[in-house]
Amino acid sequence: MATMISDPIVSMVHEFCVLAKRAISEIDENEEAETEAMAHNLKVAGVMSSLASFVRNAPENTYVNPYRPSQSPQHEEASHSCRVALLPALQEIESLVKNTI
Repeated sequence: MATMISDPIVSMVHEFCVLAKRAISEIDENEEAETEAMAHNLKVAGVMSSLASFVRNAPENTYVNPYRPSQSPQHEEASHSCRVALLPALQEIESLVKNTI
């Protein structure tokens, strides 16, 4: 079930990355425009970092933390399955930031 829930999230992150890639500014020769473009790209990188942080923490926040202090193997297993299912989304975010910003 955790992987089934993760599939739409991976799909939405993919669409978000496509849009973020279009939002990244090219760096011009003009120094003033270059500074503005770099500032804009840093904002995009900040948004992508926040998204990656949310996706990275979602499995534990969804399947483990609400049930603390008690822990069960089922909650841990669901969290692990979700974390594995969300790896493609995290890899896509990382790839976007490394290759374009």
